[in-house]
Amino acid sequence: GKYAFIVESPTAKYLTNQRPCDLMTVGEVFAKRNFGMATPKGSNLTEELDKAILSLRESVTIQQLEDKWFIGEGQC
Repeated sequence: GKYAFIVESPTAKYLTNQRPCDLMTVGEVFAKRNFGMATPKGSNLTEELDKAILSLRESVTIQQLEDKWFIGEGQC
């Protein structure tokens, strides 16, 4: 059928690699959303989380995880 829907990029990657292989993504990312984590005031977890997230972003780890879990072997 003729339809379109909007989903987050990782979900789109997953769906376009699943049977019946009749979906495709179009265009580029048009909105970026930020996520946050809450820690208790004065917690040393805040700095540790900041460092860990920065490290994951600077390496290719996040991309590798997205590829593994949202694309994987793929069916298409």
